[in-house]
Amino acid sequence: MEKLNKDIAGLNLWTFSVATLTGYAFLFDLYLLICSSNKFLALVSIFCLIVGLAGAFKWQKEGFNYYILVYLIPLALHLLSGIPNAEALGIDRTEFITSAWATVFSALLPIVGSIITVPSALFIGWIARWVESKI
Repeated sequence: MEKLNKDIAGLNLWTFSVATLTGYAFLFDLYLLICSSNKFLALVSIFCLIVGLAGAFKWQKEGFNYYILVYLIPLALHLLSGIPNAEALGIDRTEFITSAWATVFSALLPIVGSIITVPSALFIGWIARWVESKI
């Protein structure tokens, strides 16, 4: 529990949480890239990986990164899934909608997850210190 109250490997708890969850989102995008049977969705996954890496390494503004990954790509995939007779073009409606939600999930996981985990970790550390002081 002491590690929760101190810096982890030179990073504060918020930075450590965001970096860890960004790594998980990166692995999730790689999984989608490998497992997608649709070549177009595989290309979308590659694009999302590049945009995510550009945001992680501060090659572009973070707000622009979220605008692309949370709004534009999911909206485009959702619109493509709504094309009439899309199955004839090789567009599986459910696969495109699932990919749109997966893009939103992997983009928001680091921030939303850290908003949940960091206060939880600090609260657990506070309880551990309180219990330790009572023993």
